Amino acid sequence: SKQATQIFNSFPGSSGGTLYFKDGVLWAGLRQVLYSLDTGKTWNVSLASLSTPNEVVMNFDFLNSTVGLMRTASNLYLTQDGGMSWNVQTAPGNAGSRYSILAGSAAIVISLAQNGIYVSNDGGTSWTKKYTGANPNIAAYKDGGTIAVYEAGASRLVIDHE
Repeated sequence: SKQATQIFNSFPGSSGGTLYFKDGVLWAGLRQVLYSLDTGKTWNVSLASLSTPNEVVMNFDFLNSTVGLMRTASNLYLTQDGGMSWNVQTAPGNAGSRYSILAGSAAIVISLAQNGIYVSNDGGTSWTKKYTGANPNIAAYKDGGTIAVYEAGASRLVIDHE
């Protein structure tokens, strides 16, 4: 059956906002973070407000029901306890691209910036620029080290096999 529930006071549109479903948890983010354990019938607040005014959630990625991340244009939020708490840090590179993923473990984070692709092997403590490109904005990871990134500024797909 269909159900419609308004969970935010403004429509995300093209300026941000996202939904993500993993291990029975439905995540929703715009200017705050909500989660549902019953496919959207009821919602709980995970994060009432983001650290920077007017920032919006652009994507989520979770390894399981407890370990995950959330990305805005300029910040990266990491959780180890299913969203009960979030550690925030400045995303690497220039603001612009708004996408980050966990690459098979909580230690390996891939983060896209307007000027390229950054990789952390220590959970986001330090970053190495792995690729310089024109506004990469979508990434995917396959176990074993393959990273695929769509580079919007050049209209091409970049695939790295490590």
